[in-house]
Amino acid sequence: MQILFIVLGFIGLTMTFFGVKWTVTSFKAKEISCFPFNNLKKEFEIKRPGQYTLSIIGGGFVGNTSNFHISVKTKDHQKIVDYEENFMRPRFRKNGKIGVEYLQFKISDSGLYKVEIENPEDLIVKKSIVKTKQFFQAPLAVENIEISIGETIPISKKLFGIIFLVLGVNISVWGIILGINPQLFG
Repeated sequence: MQILFIVLGFIGLTMTFFGVKWTVTSFKAKEISCFPFNNLKKEFEIKRPGQYTLSIIGGGFVGNTSNFHISVKTKDHQKIVDYEENFMRPRFRKNGKIGVEYLQFKISDSGLYKVEIENPEDLIVKKSIVKTKQFFQAPLAVENIEISIGETIPISKKLFGIIFLVLGVNISVWGIILGINPQLFG
């Protein structure tokens, strides 16, 4: 039984290792470009392939009424980069403002890219993420909204990083304690 608890402790340490690795990676993500929402077109350079996010900074709620569209294209060939809207839309703070990760896309080749915004008036950004507060808030003015493009990791790794960190620490501590002193178990 004692061996089982020690193995459980090592499994917990492995989970803790991956949890710390993924969590630190998500916090170390670098910003590539940041620009005002008024700029309907903006060029930026990707120096290395990877996973990137397009975030909207200024409010905690981001909604699309109908025709708002953002596209990311290669500068030379005008090839549109495939992206997906975040289903969870993680929030973060940047310089005291709330940001929302709106889109994620994968870049396989380094080079120049550009963002194009169509129908910006159809994007609704409000300060609060609480529905009852949103009811009484007016949408933010376009001048108060920014677009940020930065490195990221998939949302699944962010979630599993936090879960693995919490569970891994608990499992490893209990595994080691019970491996050293199995009389505590029963």
